[in-house]
Amino acid sequence: MDAETAPRRRRRPWGLILLFLLAIAAVVAWTFWWNYLAGEARSRADAGAEALRQSGWDVAYEAAPASGYPFHVNLSLNNVTLRSPTGHGVRAPVLALEANAHNPDHWVAVAPQGLVLMRGAMGETRVQAQRIRASAVGATPQQRRIAVELIQPRFSPVGAAAPFPVAQAERIDLEVRPASARPQGSETPAAPAGAWDALLRIRQASPRDDSPLDWLSGGRPIDSRWAVTLTEGAALSGGRPEQALAAWAARGGAVTNVQGEAVAGESKVEAEADRLTVGPDGRLQGDLHLTLTGGTEPLAQLGRSPSINPTAARAAAATAAVTSGLSGSASLPLRFENGRTRLGPLDLAPAPKVY
Repeated sequence: MDAETAPRRRRRPWGLILLFLLAIAAVVAWTFWWNYLAGEARSRADAGAEALRQSGWDVAYEAAPASGYPFHVNLSLNNVTLRSPTGHGVRAPVLALEANAHNPDHWVAVAPQGLVLMRGAMGETRVQAQRIRASAVGATPQQRRIAVELIQPRFSPVGAAAPFPVAQAERIDLEVRPASARPQGSETPAAPAGAWDALLRIRQASPRDDSPLDWLSGGRPIDSRWAVTLTEGAALSGGRPEQALAAWAARGGAVTNVQGEAVAGESKVEAEADRLTVGPDGRLQGDLHLTLTGGTEPLAQLGRSPSINPTAARAAAATAAVTSGLSGSASLPLRFENGRTRLGPLDLAPAPKVY
């Protein structure tokens, strides 16, 4: 038998076998990783809930088994209640949590059936929206960035609750991030370590009828934007809200770099403050400079509020009208001091209460 007619030795497909074994090992490893993430997420949720309970919060939820394998970790929490000792908090029929298995430090929460805001003595407000979404990114609290998004929210009182200041809005966005994460080239002055930046944007908010916002805006939709920096941000974590705020104030916490504006039609209010603090009585302290454009009648209308001195409001409006001159802009330097809000010699109202 010559070489050409000799039977050929059959080659074994070692390469394919090795590839198959590697694929099986990868699937087993990924399955182990996914189950670890799912268990860790559930453990962290339970640990966080228990920590809040120890601080006096009412926390309740029903957790369904994790899903989303292989690329996502999904946790569905039903009948969720988070209520602080002051009666403030949130309830949701369903809260869906999701993270990519390859990026477990980025979590997204969605309330697909809406939620209820618990506002203490003010009662409860139901929130329905096209989308209610929150996300948290970052491995540690010092690195975490939080964003909340409400698309076309509608606010309605539950039972005899006090109405919410706005009836609906086109969009509401809230962003909170460490000041150290500011983009390079930011014009905002450098913040001390542990400071947090917060940005609130509200688009086309419709004020509740016959409310202070309705009087100020003349019934027109409001666009608003507020940016602030909170120093000593770490002091705000844990405990009851009023205790956390008191501890934050005692450690020298302050609201700095305040930049805000609200626009309704031709009327515009701009606000600036270098530093605002909270006094031992829980009320705001410091100087806030307002610029009012488009007429001063809304300022006089504030006198209709039971908490504002109507005589002082009319006098403030008259003073602003005189100082506006031909420019059409009035400067209003407000001072929060000793629990009161003052415009020059005028005592307008109690200072805003933080806690």
